[in-house]
Amino acid sequence: MEMRAVVLREPGLPVGVETVELDEPRGGEVLVRGTPLGGLDDTQRALLRRREIGLVAQGTDLVPFLTAEETIVLALAVRGVDREDGAAAARRALVAVGLGELALQRVARLSMGERQRVAIARALAARPSLLLADEPTARLDEANARAVGALFAELAASTGTAVVCATHDPVLIEHAQVEFPLASLAA
Repeated sequence: MEMRAVVLREPGLPVGVETVELDEPRGGEVLVRGTPLGGLDDTQRALLRRREIGLVAQGTDLVPFLTAEETIVLALAVRGVDREDGAAAARRALVAVGLGELALQRVARLSMGERQRVAIARALAARPSLLLADEPTARLDEANARAVGALFAELAASTGTAVVCATHDPVLIEHAQVEFPLASLAA
């Protein structure tokens, strides 16, 4: 399955809310929660993506004038979660990444590492069945990288979420159950 981040403005999405487009598999079979991606039309793939996949991109793509909590509530609203439930989920996710006390801080006032943790919280709050993370600890110090690695491992163990990370970070790699060195896959 080829993944690529694309700015898509789906009907009803505010400007600044990005989604990920899932390409049609070129070979083999790709299943997400038992649903094969091959054969789904664009709308069905978009709905599956919105419902089942969380993304932590290298760039945080956060709206600077929103608070950390509002950022997560907005992402959950796109998934159909009401404001009250979204706010509760946002607070839980922010506490999980060590930012509970900064929930009402505007994103523009956060450090790059704090912004990255808000992006991680945004993905976790949706409780996806598949979490795709591209260098999620690149902007974090070692202590926070270890905490995120432990959080991903706990998420996978407790909820069954499949966590797929692209990383060079040995701190994150030590939490992995399976490691696929990309250089060996390209050969």
